[in-house]
Amino acid sequence: MPGIETLPRTIILLTALGLSACTLGPIPNPLTIGGGPIHLDALPKPGNSLIERNGETVVLLLKEVIDARKEAPAQKVGDIRATVIDMASTELKLDQSISTSVFAALKGQLEADGFRIVRDAAMPYDFEVEAVQKDFRLDIVDQDELNIAADITLRAKNRDILWAGIVTEQSKRFSGVYGDSRASIVSYFNRGLNNWTIKASTSIRDSLFKAYPQTLTASERKRPAILALDGVKTVTEVKPQEVVRVQPTAAPVIANVPSAAPITTPVAAPSKHKGVFTLTTTPSKAKVYIDGIYYGVSPLNLDLEPGVAVCRFELKGRKTVTEKVSIRAGQTTELDVNFDN
Repeated sequence: MPGIETLPRTIILLTALGLSACTLGPIPNPLTIGGGPIHLDALPKPGNSLIERNGETVVLLLKEVIDARKEAPAQKVGDIRATVIDMASTELKLDQSISTSVFAALKGQLEADGFRIVRDAAMPYDFEVEAVQKDFRLDIVDQDELNIAADITLRAKNRDILWAGIVTEQSKRFSGVYGDSRASIVSYFNRGLNNWTIKASTSIRDSLFKAYPQTLTASERKRPAILALDGVKTVTEVKPQEVVRVQPTAAPVIANVPSAAPITTPVAAPSKHKGVFTLTTTPSKAKVYIDGIYYGVSPLNLDLEPGVAVCRFELKGRKTVTEKVSIRAGQTTELDVNFDN
């Protein structure tokens, strides 16, 4: 009878599979692999200077981040309502507390910007920084939504408030053709957290330069420009803590001399290790973003690291313009963007 001789083989095969299952345990569902909590590890943007006051590195007491979210102290940071190819959970969770993740990211960026950080109030320090986390969320939906917000307070050692503001980072993205994955979610979250820490650290740095213009310096590079940042709302404005003393100068002696050639403003030669990027727009006053970081409004003259920079120009009522520019060490690169074209 056809198939009878194959029956023993079938029985043997089924028996072997059963024994394997007993030995190895249940076969895991591939959709649940990697479905656990995620780990955030935002990489700070490196700087090349130390922030000093009277010749000594400025020390910040960075206090523990307070988690004031509605979900606190849970490690949940979002809902998953769209397909993720290697995660089966309906909630997005961290492998540690939100306070720990934000503290580590902010500490890393402040150190990269030239500060020394302590977390023990018994140690010597110059100023203290407090962060109260109001939002820290990434929802995985048809269009992923990231929201990070915290109240930042910068205090003098006598507890007087030097500056206070709300620092936010918000963005949305489509997951793309292949959908979301665990790796793409972590990368997107890390990028948003990194942008937030850059805004927070820059606000702290610029506020100190406003408050102490006489004694605060940035070694090994020119004094950083004070920037206007998107996503930062000042609550308490900085007041100068030092009196700027101007040395009196003698009145100029005016003599009758032949007319001279017009005086021109010298343009600084580019650094051997950086390139000068001069950019203008028509009309002017366009917001300028380089590699996602806001640098100010046009026109601008910047010292940048060599490499390819992605520049985005935004002007109200005009279409956003994006350009890629190659910055070369020791050379000047010029770019003019015309919104009317």
